[in-house]
Amino acid sequence: EAARLDPGHWRYRYGLAIAQAANGRDPRAELERARELNPQGAILFSGTASALARADGPDGWRQLAPQAGTPRN
Repeated sequence: EAARLDPGHWRYRYGLAIAQAANGRDPRAELERARELNPQGAILFSGTASALARADGPDGWRQLAPQAGTPRN
């Protein structure tokens, strides 16, 4: 809901990506949008976030989601 209400805020997009991944849904579009909105955001380019973007399907997304970290500046 937050991402819908404030579509220009990277934290909401990143949080949505993590929630999608935790539920076995493809988080890549939301991760990419968060990176576009905050190209200097270290967490968005961390090893775990990058691995999440490269994960192969629902099982991989679910496994990596808890390690992805929380959205912050």
